[in-house]
Amino acid sequence: MRIGEFLACRGALTSRQVDEILHLQRGLRRRQGPKALFGRVALDGGCIEEADLGQWIEAKALIEAVARGRVAWPTSIDRVPAPATEL
Repeated sequence: MRIGEFLACRGALTSRQVDEILHLQRGLRRRQGPKALFGRVALDGGCIEEADLGQWIEAKALIEAVARGRVAWPTSIDRVPAPATEL
């Protein structure tokens, strides 16, 4: 899952905002190169808050850790995410 999809699923952005940020990001990348990251563009444009970006970074790190077999996927029965457990 990409950052725009993640933020849209969480309700932090609308799909229209994602499209607008992607359009702006493409223009910035033509001028600035790869340092024009989606999260930075959204944050600088006031579309998201740092907490939203932090949640994406945490989710991405967890997914990568699970994929590498370093932690088990957190589970919960009361819809509150349980902390990841090390294998």
